[in-house]
Amino acid sequence: MLFKGFPDGCDSLKVLKYGALETGSSARWATELEEHAKPLITEVISRF
Repeated sequence: MLFKGFPDGCDSLKVLKYGALETGSSARWATELEEHAKPLITEVISRF
């Protein structure tokens, strides 16, 4: 599962992060994750 262990122990998300950083597609990964993705993912996970 992509978000297993979210937010700190999520290996799949770390792989995506490092891939994005290596390609230069997201120099602001941490900021974007904290502001946009993390709240949404946390809300979805809480429903299960």
